[in-house]
Formats: sequence, C-alpha cells, structure tokens
Amino acid sequence: MDTSHDSFYRLYISKRSASDYHTVNRMLSSNIDRDYIEISSEEEEGSVLTILGNIRWAQLKLFHLELSVRTFFKQNMPAYHSQFLNPPQTVGNMAILPLKTQFRGPAPKETGDSDILDEALYYFKANVFFRTYEVKSEADRLLIYLTLYITECLKKLQKCSNKSTAQNEMYSLAISKFDIPGEPGFPLNSVYAKPTSQHEADLLRQYLTQARQEIGLRLVDKVFFTEDGKPSKFWLCFAKKKFMDKSLSAPGM
Repeated sequence: MDTSHDSFYRLYISKRSASDYHTVNRMLSSNIDRDYIEISSEEEEGSVLTILGNIRWAQLKLFHLELSVRTFFKQNMPAYHSQFLNPPQTVGNMAILPLKTQFRGPAPKETGDSDILDEALYYFKANVFFRTYEVKSEADRLLIYLTLYITECLKKLQKCSNKSTAQNEMYSLAISKFDIPGEPGFPLNSVYAKPTSQHEADLLRQYLTQARQEIGLRLVDKVFFTEDGKPSKFWLCFAKKKFMDKSLSAPGM
C-alpha cells in the first residue's frame, strides 16, 4: 500500500455492523481534513458505506492501534492502583504523600527509591485508557489527579519544539490557577471530599502545586529523551486521551 502523505485510501464498511459505524464516527472526529472526505452509498453486498479520504497511513495505523490496545486492556487487564497505602496525612479523602523534589512545599520528604509521581508516570499509558476506575484508597485519588494532570501537560508539550521551552511551559502550567476538590470547577467532586477548613484547602493547593511542578519536570525529561531532541511521539500521542472521560481543563481547552 502506498503510504505517502497525499495518497487516498478507500475503506469499505458494512452498514450492518454497529462497531463499524463506531469506527467511522471516530475517524471523522479525528484530525482529518473534512474537505477531502466524500461519503456515498453503493448497492453491493448488504449495502456498503464508502469513505474516500486523504488519510495518512500513520494516522490510520495509530487509530487501529488505539482500538486494539483499548480492547486488550478492557478484556485482559485491570487498572493499576497506588501501592502507597499508608499516607502520613490526608486532606478530605486525598492522600498527602512524600515526594522526591527540590521544589518548595508542604510535602514530606520521600527517602525511598520512588514516590507517587514515579508511579503516576509509570502507570499513565496503561491507566489513561480506562473510562471507569475503582477508587480503593486515598492514594488512588491522588493518582487519579496526577494522571489527569499528565494529560494536561502533554497538551502543552505538543506545542513545544525543544526541552527549554517545554520546561518553561510546565512551570507556567504548574503555578497557574486551578481548582481543588470542593470547588465548582473540579471535575470529580462526586468522589473527592471537600477540605474541612480554609487551612486544609490552602495546604492541599500548596501540595498539589508542588506535585505539579515536579511531575511536569520529570515528564519533560521523558518526552524529550530522544536522539534528535524533539518530543517523543510515543508520549504526545496520548495527549487527546481522557482518563475516566474527565479533564482538569475547561471544555474546549
């Protein structure tokens, strides 16, 4: 098959298959130039929907890979949960866990080999495919928040051409205004408890700011760990995924 940028690909999809219709809808909602898409019906076996599009092979291959991975995880693997089950402190019902970081904040100092930020980055590519997630501990709620935040970071990193720019973007994002549990803009108030006092709210915001700064820095090191110094497509391809169908950013952002 010709895999050049300007090649045309023809995909025949039976109208009788609901799953095929799902495939069509997903393709049409992806980054395909709609001006180059024509839809027509043909009287063939069971009636056929023909989609003629200017689709790069890489896009189509990535799309099928996503479907395969999502199906595999759904059928064969449970979501990953945090192993940090004894937090020294909680705010509401979210764990305040030790961190390995030089950024200033209220987090206790982690003395072990890894922390919750390492865990969030390690499990991200697997967990991000899940639309539902069973919360089993206070640490899981922190893991959920960090997973959602990594997605926000990847959205910003898509626009960065080098590591220096990426580091600046991550710092700006980390210290920007954000909602915490109990505030109207927080997307998962149904599973997070509101801080019981203004002191607790301030503590949680400071802790999350510290965690956001550190995890953004670590993510940049992973995304730009390439021979040519350009961002890794194997990280950026996850920027559009929505863990639990939620996002920390406002709709349209």
